[in-house]
Amino acid sequence: MIRIKDIDDNLPQFTDNNATVGVRVNVPIDTLLLTLSASDLDSDAAPIIFQLESIKFSRFGLVENKTYFSLDNSSGEIRTATSMIPFSEGFFTLSVSAMNSPNRTYATIKIFIVRERGLLKFVFSRPPADVRQTLSQFRQDIEKALAVPASLNIYDTQFHAKVDGSLDFSSTSSCFQLVGDQGLDLKEMEDLLQPGRNTDIDKVYAAYNVQDLQRCALHVGAAGVTWTQLSVLVIAAFIGVASLISSCVLCFSYNRWQRFR
Repeated sequence: MIRIKDIDDNLPQFTDNNATVGVRVNVPIDTLLLTLSASDLDSDAAPIIFQLESIKFSRFGLVENKTYFSLDNSSGEIRTATSMIPFSEGFFTLSVSAMNSPNRTYATIKIFIVRERGLLKFVFSRPPADVRQTLSQFRQDIEKALAVPASLNIYDTQFHAKVDGSLDFSSTSSCFQLVGDQGLDLKEMEDLLQPGRNTDIDKVYAAYNVQDLQRCALHVGAAGVTWTQLSVLVIAAFIGVASLISSCVLCFSYNRWQRFR
């Protein structure tokens, strides 16, 4: 019997060879950012090995330093390997490869580093458990309805916090960033996603019960001063003034005593 073996003549192919993700500036080290995925059409192909080829940071041209992120060669998991605070408001460009033969294929990953004040949030009129079940499809539908090519990166899904700090247990907040080729600022994101400006976006909002679009960073107003606090401040100020006057009187008395001694 003659058995014909499949020749490994196909290169591995990434599921997404030009991915864009975002990460908050204050994420802990070893935070999972992305899991690479690749496949090979050859039935007898060897396991695919992933490799981090190079890293470049856009803002000050930092090149070829691979210590900022870690890549698991087998699972394809990309994680943070250092604090992201020094890289706020910039983005990294990672070149990665997939290989199971002497040849390899490449993909480009852009990782944007953002602060809380650079994010918006969707407010859903449903609890987080319900929203999480449809969040992936919601993201795809928003990206399809956008008037420009951009990726929607959603960072968290939790009970909605009102302006006064109380939680609305019937609603959900999902902070996000909309990323184009070079990133978008808050005003640009609001222009693209504000209800009433794009009928396709409005249809997605209606289907997924999005009731509002807000900035993720809450504006904290000045705290009111109670009568008790005010009384303590007045007493503290009075004690301070009295201490100063007493010191002056003692100093003056001592000088007179020295003069007439």
